[in-house]
Amino acid sequence: MLRFVGERLVQALITVWIILTVLFVVFRLMPGDPASFLVDPNLPEEARQLVRESLGLDRPVALQYLQYMSDLATGDLGRSLWYRASVSLIIGEKLAATLILALASFIISYGVGIVGGVIWAATRGSRFEAITNLGVLFVRSMPTFWFAILAVSIFGIGLGWFPTSGFRTPGYEAAGFFSKYFDPDALRHLALPAMVLGVSHMVVPMLLVRDGILEMTGEPFMEVVRAKGLPRWRELWHATRNALIPVATSAAVYLGTAIGGQVLVETVFSWPGLGREIVASVARQDFVMAQSSFFLLSITVIGFNMIADLLYGYLDPRIRTN
Repeated sequence: MLRFVGERLVQALITVWIILTVLFVVFRLMPGDPASFLVDPNLPEEARQLVRESLGLDRPVALQYLQYMSDLATGDLGRSLWYRASVSLIIGEKLAATLILALASFIISYGVGIVGGVIWAATRGSRFEAITNLGVLFVRSMPTFWFAILAVSIFGIGLGWFPTSGFRTPGYEAAGFFSKYFDPDALRHLALPAMVLGVSHMVVPMLLVRDGILEMTGEPFMEVVRAKGLPRWRELWHATRNALIPVATSAAVYLGTAIGGQVLVETVFSWPGLGREIVASVARQDFVMAQSSFFLLSITVIGFNMIADLLYGYLDPRIRTN
């Protein structure tokens, strides 16, 4: 097992280094001059050149790369060209908003999805299953951004139940960390985007649980369970426990991708998260902020994928030996 973990760790480190290098090269090859966003266009060319020198953009790309890797090794992500502040501080604030949204949507999608999958499997052959099939097909084929706009129109503008944008009511001042993220005003703003993301990703755990339970019902150990005369809910419990193995790995992958895959929802709801900040940073040519954000997202996705990989290796020893 230790050798398996070591191999996956080395693979993850090599992947991170490749991503870092590709991000650095791509943002240096982007058209446009970041200094032009920082200097008044009416000022002479010398002023722009001074800004380029102060940012180190006049140095050869190879030297910039070595300096970037050296700073990164010490935990220094640099300073944002747009905010004129430490990237670590800005990303920390944006990441907190993104994590809250990701965790809330995860609870909805996997909490409701697992229970829904059990009920779906238990009602096989009934009219309820036929209705659920149509509902799952509709949700599965529904674009997330379209669902977000529809939710804003119905629950935000039409019924007025939830705020349609932002993280806070304008003018509200939070007294501390808890009130900043978990008081009623924050939760009202969180409800609609979390519901949209949760419902959009609910289908995967539902399908995994339902198919897993139906597959388990034909296994020999389920024949033993039925021979004992246990009630129906006990049969479902034994089948569900084994059907949750692929759901655990799916959940790890979802958490990794949810942090970086919320750009559309964050844009529709003006949610001040990391995904929306990446889009804004690229538009402003703030490559320091953009490449650090992409790097953080890559680390998160690789980390959760590695957890899922190790989980598979732990649950199924054949993966380690092969």
